[in-house]
Amino acid sequence: MTGKGLRLKVEMEVHAVSCPGVFLHIKSPVHLSICFLGFHVKTKPFPPSFPLLFHDRFSFEKTFLHCSNLDQLQRALEADLVYVELLQEQGSCGNTVLATFETSAAELLFPYPAVRGPCCTGVDVDLLMEPTSDFPGIIAPKIEAATSTNIEETRRPELDQCKDGAAVLQNSPPPIHKHPHLNKRYSH
Repeated sequence: MTGKGLRLKVEMEVHAVSCPGVFLHIKSPVHLSICFLGFHVKTKPFPPSFPLLFHDRFSFEKTFLHCSNLDQLQRALEADLVYVELLQEQGSCGNTVLATFETSAAELLFPYPAVRGPCCTGVDVDLLMEPTSDFPGIIAPKIEAATSTNIEETRRPELDQCKDGAAVLQNSPPPIHKHPHLNKRYSH
């Protein structure tokens, strides 16, 4: 089958998670788990003290085979959910979910289309998470992130679909066990 499709390329930077006045009582590392466009990525683990200054960058690429115009792509992005969890490591017990965030991909990438206009290629967003019963504070954590989106038309969507994926981009701070300012107790 030949035809055209649309290829979406998104660069996302997770700057920080803030929650003023909240202290995590368990002293094990914390990270974000992000499910976006059918892919799953995680930030590097960080010490359990707000603000969590992740500064992790991710790249997502997805080909939409059955979208030949922007209206169809918008509908597809409105149907695609973004799910983020703030997780704290619990050793052999797995991870504890401290807070979650859920929205459509369209809302994350284009939160204020009428205000921003067609010239803006990136957007800074603050995402208010929903705390779980395991979260120790009464204030909800907030994710500070930025996205940059590029949409291209492709005449070979079946071939381009093989290149779909998610990746961690370099130039992020070192992982927790190599971080120069952190205690030795986080070393492996």
